[in-house]
Amino acid sequence: KTNMPKDHKTPKGLKDCLTAIKSELMDPKNRYPVKQNIPKEEIEALKLLIKMQREHKIIIKPADKGAGITIVDFKDYVTACENHLSEKASCGTPYYEEVHASMLLYAKAKILKTVLKGYTNGNLTEEEFKAMSPKEAHPSKFYATMKVHKDHETGEIPPIRPIVSSSGALTENIALFVEHHIKEAGRSHEAYIQDTPDFLRQLQQVHLEEEDMLVVIDVKALYTNIPPAEAVKSVQDALNERTDQTVTTDFIIELLKIIL
Repeated sequence: KTNMPKDHKTPKGLKDCLTAIKSELMDPKNRYPVKQNIPKEEIEALKLLIKMQREHKIIIKPADKGAGITIVDFKDYVTACENHLSEKASCGTPYYEEVHASMLLYAKAKILKTVLKGYTNGNLTEEEFKAMSPKEAHPSKFYATMKVHKDHETGEIPPIRPIVSSSGALTENIALFVEHHIKEAGRSHEAYIQDTPDFLRQLQQVHLEEEDMLVVIDVKALYTNIPPAEAVKSVQDALNERTDQTVTTDFIIELLKIIL
């Protein structure tokens, strides 16, 4: 609050109440131990799971779909991740390549140079400039969740969904900036579907004949199979159609290329 009352004396009753609450909170004797309501065998099971996870015998992850969790052998998890990282496209080109740690310092310097130019050119406010200037050269983190809804042998690890998390990484804040400025373009094209209710509403507008069929196509490794150059060009074309060009398309695209 910023509009506190002035020249106002706190009522004695309120003062007494606040003092009593403070006294009760500060007195250790008032902190009663809470009795555990989980059965003893469940507590022991949880302790065992935590111990096995810390010892890298198992790994516990949320299921890729739904609200379940998965517990898999840690070695199997690592093997599945390594197999994914070594996969190649149909043309024989690896999806991933190993880079030296010095690349992080190079990327940090490139980001700093780009955001400084954006600040100088008026694309960024001082607050944005400070937020988007990485203090450390932390990499993104790779992990995977389990596609338990996909076919797999009982007792074997399900297919994995690879995830590269940039939370806390040096590209995190420039990615937030780019996402903010391309979000509207992503929602405005004719193929955009917001969620399941939106899809159902759109279906109601479609006239289906008796012999018509609805077809779903799934793309394996969709994001890694999108040609980066074509993706950047599509984003650039969409941004050029904006009515508000306060933040220039060239600057957003420059950041997008660093992120990719």
